[in-house]
Amino acid sequence: MQNLSLQFPPSLLERQRLVRPKSYFQTGGVCRGIFEPKNVSELSHTLRWFSECGYPYFVLGAGSNSLISDLSYKGYVLSMAGLNALSSPLPNTVACGAGVPNYSVTEYAASQNLSGLEWMHCLPGQIGATTRMNARCYGSEISEVVYTIITVTATGELRHYDANDDVFHGYKDTIFMSNGEVIAEVLLYLPVSKPIEEICATMEKYRLDRRAKKQFSYPSCGCVFKNDYSEDVGVAAGFLLDKAGAKSLSYGSAEGKAWVSPYHGNFIFHKGEALSEDIIQLSLAMRERVFSYCGVWLAYEMEFLGDFPPALWQKVKEERPLDKAPGKLAALRAAQKEFRLRSSNSL
Repeated sequence: MQNLSLQFPPSLLERQRLVRPKSYFQTGGVCRGIFEPKNVSELSHTLRWFSECGYPYFVLGAGSNSLISDLSYKGYVLSMAGLNALSSPLPNTVACGAGVPNYSVTEYAASQNLSGLEWMHCLPGQIGATTRMNARCYGSEISEVVYTIITVTATGELRHYDANDDVFHGYKDTIFMSNGEVIAEVLLYLPVSKPIEEICATMEKYRLDRRAKKQFSYPSCGCVFKNDYSEDVGVAAGFLLDKAGAKSLSYGSAEGKAWVSPYHGNFIFHKGEALSEDIIQLSLAMRERVFSYCGVWLAYEMEFLGDFPPALWQKVKEERPLDKAPGKLAALRAAQKEFRLRSSNSL
C-alpha cells in the first residue's frame, strides 16, 4: 500500500506544506502533505487511499469558516480548490464543483439570467462547504436552491442525494456535517429568470453592504459563533456580543494581535502575526463575556481543523446550560426585546 501514492499525478500531492496560505484566517502550521484533486475520480482515489493506509486528514475548502491549528499536523490536508468546474447542463440549472468560490457561482448564474443566488454574492467560501453547512444570510439559505448533491464517502464510494432526501435539517445543520462524506458536486435549480442588469444590481447591493460592515478589512473566519434562534434565546450572537461589550476585547502582542471587529461583534480580525491559539483565547473571552452578561453560552460556528493542545481544546468543547439567574435573565429579556424591535425596523 505504501507505493499507492506513486499513482497520483505530481500536481495532486504537495509534501511538507505550510497550510497557512490556504487559510482565510492566515494562520496554521505544517501538514504532512496537501492533496488537491481536480475531479471526482481523483477525489475518490484520494479518499480511498487515506482509508486503506489509515492516514488522518481534514478537508479544507476556502478556509473561510475554519481555524487551523498552529501545531504540526501528522496527517494530510484535502484541498477542494481544484474541483472548480461550472456549467449549466439543463435549463435553469448551475452545476458546480465543490471548490468553486461562491462569488463565481453567483456571477455565472447572473450570466445565465438566473436569479436566486444574489444573496450569496461575495459570501466568502466555496459552494461545497456552503452546501455542507446550509449557509444562510439576508433571509435566504442554500437549501432553497440545491437540487442534487454528489458526495464521496471516506472509502471512496460515490453517493447521490436529491432535494427530496432528508439532507438539510436547518441552519448550519446537515447530514454532511456528521456522516464523513465529502461533497464533490452540487446542482442548483434556479427557476426564476431576470435581466442580468437587475440581478447584478441586487448582487452589488449585497457586496456594498458587506463592504460597509468592513467584513474584508482583515483576515477572519466570518462569524465565530452560531446564532441561536431558539425560543429560549432568539437573539443573534453578534447582537449579544455587542451588548456584552465584547468589541473592546483583543488578545496577543502588538506585532500579532487578534481583536474583535469594531463593526461586527461576532467577527475576529487577525492583525499581524497572531497565532491560532491567540484567536481561540480571544473567542473564549468573548464567550465568557456574553455568559456573564445574560447567561447564554454561545456555540461555535467556526470549525477547528488539526490538533490542538488538550487543555485548550477542553475549554473550546466546554458546554454550559442557559443560566437563568434573575440578573442575567433580565438582561437577556431586554436584549430580546431590543433585537426584535431593531429587526422589525430594518424590514
